[in-house]
Amino acid sequence: MGDKTETYDGTTWTAVNNMNTNKADNSGATAGTVTATLAFFGWAPGMIQETEKWDGTSWSEVNNIPYGAYDGAGLGTQTAALAFGGYKLPSGFFDTGAAYDGTSWTTAAGTLNEARGNMGAAGTQTAAVVAGSSTYSVDAETYDGTTWTETGDLNTGRSGSSGRGDSTGAFVVGGQEPAYSDKTELYNGTTWTEVADLATARADSATGGGNLVSAVIAGGNAPPHSALSEEWAIPGAIKTFTSS
Repeated sequence: MGDKTETYDGTTWTAVNNMNTNKADNSGATAGTVTATLAFFGWAPGMIQETEKWDGTSWSEVNNIPYGAYDGAGLGTQTAALAFGGYKLPSGFFDTGAAYDGTSWTTAAGTLNEARGNMGAAGTQTAAVVAGSSTYSVDAETYDGTTWTETGDLNTGRSGSSGRGDSTGAFVVGGQEPAYSDKTELYNGTTWTEVADLATARADSATGGGNLVSAVIAGGNAPPHSALSEEWAIPGAIKTFTSS
């Protein structure tokens, strides 16, 4: 578990103010940018409902998410976020979600076709894509703000991947299959295509900021825990550096 936060300026990482809640298993449950982030879900121990927002300087607690879970997914922005899936003892995997409007959470429309946790996710409240699961599934789904629809399968089933983009164009990277994975797949709105591999196979890494074209993949289980970061750029050029 941890409460540490670091920001990236395009060259180096800098330690900044800690989160209020020390937790684990929420690496994919974030939304927003380096100056306006929302974080939710996690294990503290026990499933937690606390939500925190980041203003570029410090974290502050806001209204709780409707259900506590860990290994759930999140996407969108600090004022228009979507959370879904995850695992809660003893009921198991969720197929439901919640939407955040900058102040409050409400139950999100639609349910996943496959209840899942620990999946790769990317997009917005009205244009999202999710792929993989804790069961190393190849299944992927898109979301239009109302309904989840099955789409083309991943080439490699995996758990704990990370993603960026939206329902019309995205990438997922890393994960476990069950060995740690270095695979990257691009999504064109219909199908997934394998492209350049990560330099270091890993799972549960953070994809901070960025989009389909340019993003940063940081940390994760490599094993055991990696401080390495990698930059992603279309058409697949990836470079690595060691965080400070």
